[in-house]
Amino acid sequence: MPPPFRHPLSPPRLNAFAPSRRHHLFGHIHDNYGIQKLRHTTFVNAAILDENDVIKNEPVRVVVGIKTIT
Repeated sequence: MPPPFRHPLSPPRLNAFAPSRRHHLFGHIHDNYGIQKLRHTTFVNAAILDENDVIKNEPVRVVVGIKTIT
């Protein structure tokens, strides 16, 4: 599993995430690879390349359960 990372969003921007947003997946911050849970949201930075576009990290596999209503 990827390590936790330092989240780049400031507290006001973090507050903008609705409590219903459970996952936020991205890969654009090359040197901040990892997973972190803040409040109700799990942030996944899946960047596999470093700032020189060289493969540095393992791909991240995210399995998300689907809630069914019957």
